[in-house]
Amino acid sequence: MASSFLWHTQEADSVAHELKTDLEQGLSNKEAASRLIAYGLNKLPETTHSLWQGVFFRQQISLMIPVLLLASAMLIIAGLWSGAFVVIGILVINVILSGFQTIRSEQFLRSLRELTNRLMYARVFRSGRVKLVEVTALVPGDIICFEIGDLIAADGRLIEANNLTIDESLIMRVSLITEKGVDTLGEDTPIHQRKNMVFMGTTPASGSGRAVVTSTGTQTQLAQMSKGQQTEKSHWSLLESNISKKGLRFAGGCVVFSVVLWAAMMLAGVPPLAGFMVSLSVLVAAWPMGLIEAVIMALAVGIKRLGERGVIVKRLSGAEALAEATVICSDKAGLMTQKQMTVKKVFVDGRIIDIEGDGYDPESGSFPPGAEDENPDLPLLLTVAAMCANTEVKNTPEGWNVTGDPTEGALIVAAIKGGINKDEIGLSLTKVVELPFDSERKRMSIVFKSSKDELFVFTRGSLETVLDISNGLQLHGYMDTLDIGKQRAIWAVKHSFAKNGMQSLAFAYCQLEEEPEEYTIQTLERNLIFIGMAGIVDPLRADAKRAVQKCLAGAVKPVIFTDDHIDTTAAIAFDLGMVKDGSETLSGEELDILGEKEYSSLAGRFSAYADVLPVHKLRIIRTLRSKGAITAVVGNHTNDAPVIAEADIGIVAGQTAASIATDAADILLMDNSFATAVDAVAEMRGSYGNAMKIIRYLLSGSVTVVTAILIALIISIFQRNFFPPPSAPYMVFLHVLWINLLAGGIPVLAMVFSPVTDGTMKDGPYLCGRIFANGLKSKILIRGILTAFLVLTAYAFSLGSQMDQSRAMTAALTVLVTSHIVFAFQCRRTSDEGFFRKYLTNKLLLGFALFAILLHISVVYIPAVSHIFGTEPLMLRDWIPILVALVICSFPLDELLEPRGEEEPENQESGEPDDGKIVDA
Repeated sequence: MASSFLWHTQEADSVAHELKTDLEQGLSNKEAASRLIAYGLNKLPETTHSLWQGVFFRQQISLMIPVLLLASAMLIIAGLWSGAFVVIGILVINVILSGFQTIRSEQFLRSLRELTNRLMYARVFRSGRVKLVEVTALVPGDIICFEIGDLIAADGRLIEANNLTIDESLIMRVSLITEKGVDTLGEDTPIHQRKNMVFMGTTPASGSGRAVVTSTGTQTQLAQMSKGQQTEKSHWSLLESNISKKGLRFAGGCVVFSVVLWAAMMLAGVPPLAGFMVSLSVLVAAWPMGLIEAVIMALAVGIKRLGERGVIVKRLSGAEALAEATVICSDKAGLMTQKQMTVKKVFVDGRIIDIEGDGYDPESGSFPPGAEDENPDLPLLLTVAAMCANTEVKNTPEGWNVTGDPTEGALIVAAIKGGINKDEIGLSLTKVVELPFDSERKRMSIVFKSSKDELFVFTRGSLETVLDISNGLQLHGYMDTLDIGKQRAIWAVKHSFAKNGMQSLAFAYCQLEEEPEEYTIQTLERNLIFIGMAGIVDPLRADAKRAVQKCLAGAVKPVIFTDDHIDTTAAIAFDLGMVKDGSETLSGEELDILGEKEYSSLAGRFSAYADVLPVHKLRIIRTLRSKGAITAVVGNHTNDAPVIAEADIGIVAGQTAASIATDAADILLMDNSFATAVDAVAEMRGSYGNAMKIIRYLLSGSVTVVTAILIALIISIFQRNFFPPPSAPYMVFLHVLWINLLAGGIPVLAMVFSPVTDGTMKDGPYLCGRIFANGLKSKILIRGILTAFLVLTAYAFSLGSQMDQSRAMTAALTVLVTSHIVFAFQCRRTSDEGFFRKYLTNKLLLGFALFAILLHISVVYIPAVSHIFGTEPLMLRDWIPILVALVICSFPLDELLEPRGEEEPENQESGEPDDGKIVDA
């Protein structure tokens, strides 16, 4: 069954015979499982490599690795073997810590790809039934079904094509819509003209079809085209990309500065080895090891937490953009509501009838006693409502459930409450043809033939579209004229339904005098008799209002899309807390009237859009983006694919959503809840915030150490007795490495797991990719210089009149280590945490901090270890400035003293916008 077999030249029966499948029944489940083992998973090949090889390569290209190896070599040449072994040991520990972070991130990324592959489904004939099967489980011989909105998941030979056209742009590399058929073709037919074949990755542009799968996975045309193509390594995030770019430039500057510093020290009379080790110390201190790995892992932890909440990330760029989102747009049905439709009111015979009960259990309520006697057209309305539905309502051991459209399910349940059984009526009415619902007509019609060969047209749709094709009105069993006065009365009923948050569906019928030559919209949908309306409610989800409030508190503007009347939409949006009055609601019809400039100036006002079409959604998103908003869109229908693709973050709801919408999305919501989408924003804000806090923490430490070393060098030029002569130059280098390990690597491991708190959303959106946004530069500089001053103060205090320089250096080293560890708690604090609570929220960080401090105390007080590091036991008085420094560093002085409104300049390389305008929430 090689992919080179000329399937397009064979008849459908010959293809089935070759693939040993049944065109009507498909493969059995057992046979499909057997073939899956033989052919493997249906997925494109990925470039595989050992995670450890990737980690090793990444460490090899790190600037710090050759620097540390060079320093070790110099120490060995100088005969300082103990120092060289310590440097190598610290190097190995840092590589292990960085490697651990990298491997965890890469392992999760791989598992994420596998999970997203499993969340794509195809409709397949197996054992004579249509089933939803994971696309990775498709095998040659399967019979797949597809229509508009599906993504074709394997190569196949068509056996059925109903007005089928396929968008084959992905395969042909040009925009190409191909009309398909089932006729055999000649051997020499080029691939772009093989009209009886479908290929993996293409999508139906119109119609529907069935095909026998001929090739899967690596044997598909898409896989063959991908062979030999080199894929560029993608960064985990824009933030990592910018850190890598700036880090490379910064590292080059540090190397140049270190060389100049070394030359300057030799001119000042410092021995070459001493100057070399001090310059290396500055170089190592300036750019902390493991920064990029820590940032990646912080984001990976956030994505992992999303997965635990049922939020599956397909594209990492979309997950990162969640932290930046300022507008989140969502459909109403099933996302903000429970999608458990219930008919609560019926308008028939000029009266409104209330119906008891909620949900899909017909026994939960009923019509009022005598409703049929007082309203003789009620059975007719319920009959039309039930028969205009292609949905099943069944009583299962788990309770009543609906298989199909929830709105149709609600109509069938209402009919059962009124004594109308669809199955019983179906015995006397046979469906002849159906004109399905579409978003332009906003109605559907079905022709039925009775046992007496009479033809009836039953129509269901929005009130305006049903009235457009009706010229009569059914009242108490008789037809009346549908004049303007009666139409106004009907519209008044609709408005009353809408103000109570109900969606209205209108019903009409007619009897055909003779069978038309063609069953078309023009011949069937005219001169109907209006029967009445149903008022349907869809209860709000319990967590929807909380989610809206969470958005508003976090500077995210929630926007709702509905296909309801504007009054219904306004009522629902008001209940959710999204609008205060009707001026914040806009209908699709009103949107069409507004010009581009006029709507652009008003777009920030509206939070609810009623009766909108896909083209309206697309216009709304494009306008919001043009005004600087970072938009997230939540949808699940086929026609939502364009707007999902257009938004900064495309979110699809439901694991069985339309394939084309799923393919366009960045993120999948497995529980279909708007609140989960909002929680995802909060989660990624927390993870992105952790990444930014890690940057602040590590770079503040770098500024502290570099500042302290440079000030010490300057002072030593004028007062040589104040600082020790560089008789043991490697001590400074060892101290810098020790600080990087204890105060850098160990606390950072805990900071990446900092939990998301209630105040995370209140911290506001982040500017993704910008490293020094929100005054971060000033925070780093202020903290670094302040701590360096405290380090030198402790050094001077312990030096005293006895000029005990070893003890003074130990005190300075202790301040550097302990104050920076304490600063880790300040960095990871969120806006809703008090002064003391910040030490208790992250138990892992607290444990790591205590462990690091104990390690440092061992270096100070255990003679065998202190000899290697050149430290000396501290006396009780030496701890006074150290404790003062700890208290000062525990306060957010860098936040109190920072200049307001500082932002990182435009980064042209990353293509960031010139402004950060956000639509006012």
